[in-house]
Amino acid sequence: MKKFWNLTANQCRQAVILLLTGITAAGVIAGSAYTAWKRSEPSVWVHQNFLPQCGSNILLFAAGTSLSLILFAAAVFIAGSFALGQPVGIILLLYRGFGIGAASAASYFENGIHAVPEVIVLILPKAMASVMISVLAVRELLRSSNALLSVWKDGDVKDGKHLCFRAYCFKFAVLLLLSLIITLADLAINLAYRRFS
Repeated sequence: MKKFWNLTANQCRQAVILLLTGITAAGVIAGSAYTAWKRSEPSVWVHQNFLPQCGSNILLFAAGTSLSLILFAAAVFIAGSFALGQPVGIILLLYRGFGIGAASAASYFENGIHAVPEVIVLILPKAMASVMISVLAVRELLRSSNALLSVWKDGDVKDGKHLCFRAYCFKFAVLLLLSLIITLADLAINLAYRRFS
């Protein structure tokens, strides 16, 4: 039988990242539609601290952002420890996108056209960085979960492939470090925006 998919490992990685980014974009669209339909500011569980809180304490907002990123990474890490964790990863990506879309739409709903600078400066950079980390985390979840499923299904590891839990933990430690850097950068951007606007 002739192979229809003849992708190199690099092309396969790129295709997976593109697919996961598309899933996140679908979540953004759904979150925007939800907020437009509800016509009210979503709760923090919905917008996941992507919606700037102008009247709140900036340090509490940064702590909330950090907590949101850490909880997301922890949920992805735990789901990747199970053979059937793939659907959880997809749902978490949709949820992350939903929060970004809900925050952007709520900002437009509250401030109209005047929300454009706020969205460009405060929401978009954090959203792009968060999507990058989320996509990479879910990609690792898929790798880990697929390897565990293969071991579960076949009973042994084939073709010299093995799941290295230490490497999996190290990758998530790096993602958590990147999350901390995003939080600090977001804090600096918020402080600068408040000062100059």
